[in-house]
Amino acid sequence: MKKIIIMITAILAGNVEAKRAYGLVTIGTGWCNDYQTVISDWFASRANFLVQTKAPFTVPHQIVFDDITYNFYHIPIGIFQSDIIKVYIAPGTLLDLDLLVKEVEDLIKIGIDTKKRIRISASAQILMPHEIIIGRCSRKKKMCRIGAGVRVGVGAASSDKCMGVAFRLADLMSSDYKELLQEAVDRGNEVIVKLYNEKPVDFKEVYNKFTKYRKILKFYVRDGIELKFNQMLSHGKIGVFDSPYGTYLDSTHGTYTCTSGVSALASSICASAGVGFKRIKSVVGIVDAYSIYPGDGKIVTEIIDENVIKKVKTSFGKRYKKEHQYGWIDLVMIRQAVMINGVDCLAFNGLQLLDDLDEIKMCVDYDLDGRHLDYPAPAIEDQKRVIPHYLVFPGWKKSTKNARVFSDLPQEARIFLKQLECLAGVPVAIVSVGLEPQEMVLIQGYCFP
Repeated sequence: MKKIIIMITAILAGNVEAKRAYGLVTIGTGWCNDYQTVISDWFASRANFLVQTKAPFTVPHQIVFDDITYNFYHIPIGIFQSDIIKVYIAPGTLLDLDLLVKEVEDLIKIGIDTKKRIRISASAQILMPHEIIIGRCSRKKKMCRIGAGVRVGVGAASSDKCMGVAFRLADLMSSDYKELLQEAVDRGNEVIVKLYNEKPVDFKEVYNKFTKYRKILKFYVRDGIELKFNQMLSHGKIGVFDSPYGTYLDSTHGTYTCTSGVSALASSICASAGVGFKRIKSVVGIVDAYSIYPGDGKIVTEIIDENVIKKVKTSFGKRYKKEHQYGWIDLVMIRQAVMINGVDCLAFNGLQLLDDLDEIKMCVDYDLDGRHLDYPAPAIEDQKRVIPHYLVFPGWKKSTKNARVFSDLPQEARIFLKQLECLAGVPVAIVSVGLEPQEMVLIQGYCFP
């Protein structure tokens, strides 16, 4: 009886502590989070720990240190913010070991205590060489339509995970990992050779490389890291949970068929991390100054003005190896993202990119064959025929780069942002006006510490 009372008391105490939890999820209201580095970095500066989920970014987050540019695909650049910030890579993450090991080695070179500050879940999945080949072949032969903003091989890796044959860090670290690796490579080679008639993966080459990675990563891999950050949340620590995928790469609610192979919603970020949604106090939806579409289909709000496109590409396009499409802000998509993610407030990314425009458009709803739509059309053919309805705002033709409070912004910019939050249904809480974390306009403070 005494033991039962102690157990109940502990559970109740844990529930009381959980109410003080301050977990924060950032989620893109478009397709990708590739350009939201400054927003994520700002939140990281106010956190005790960071959690990365899902998969490697398609475009690296960059940091310049001693005039050298470093690229980070897995590890948030918030690791540079403070010596006390810890970075966790969640159980539901897909790891490209080539990229991850290089990131760790680059951090070591510049004096970051990686062994103290980085933890990787043993349950995280490894993106295998044969999965990359299968992904490349299936795209080439048009046997899949996975979004262009998703790394090659992610679809094949998602399929392996669903079928229970994924190769994970726990397998890499096990005593019989050579046998497990052999099984995985042989299974992949069956598909590569018999289905795609391609050259098989060389097991010896993979084994030698993975053995090297095994020695490097053993200092960082831990079982049950989700228990650790649940515990920290329960004790009032601030954690930021992030993913490279935006809402519309979600395999169910995204712009199917150009989606990822997994769920990309805020709730799935929690599921990937192993954190109950009740431990999340705020969900921040990130809105880019322009819609950036990584797929091959049609973007509804596509920009056709060549002068505007040139300005957009100057800011964004040079970092992509392939062409992307760019569009005006789409409130239909943003409202849907707000609803299905449970967004509490918005973070506007890159207001300064609109400074030089004569006019700025904002899509408020759609027309489809004379029928009004206030939600994204699910049918592929309908997506191509949708006509956007715009509100047109006069440009402010002034620099916003030095603004730090809302009243510093030009009146036209303030009207634009207020209209955005009115039509989105949630407040705009923070606005980036530059590429550095300090170049930020704080409007509402209740969505985050």
